[in-house]
Amino acid sequence: MVVMAPGDEKDVDRMFRFAFTHGSPVAIRYPRANLDTIDRDVQPVELGQAEVLEWETDGMLLACGAVVANCVRVATLLRK
Repeated sequence: MVVMAPGDEKDVDRMFRFAFTHGSPVAIRYPRANLDTIDRDVQPVELGQAEVLEWETDGMLLACGAVVANCVRVATLLRK
C-alpha cells in the first residue's frame, strides 16, 4: 500500500492523479487545515522517491505533509 501526505496544495492534484493510475491500494492523508502554497517547481510523483526542495551542505530537514511549509520557513530563518 502506498501512503502519501501532501506538503502543499500543489501536491493534492498530483497525488490523486498518481493514485488513480497506480495498480495497488493508495491512501492520501488529507489534512484538516488548509494547506499553504510553497513557491517551487512542481516535480512528478514517483513511487519511492522523495521530493527535494533544496540541496544544502550544512544539514537536512525532513518533513512530511502539512509541516513541509513550516520546514521551508525554518530553513529560510536558519540561512540568515
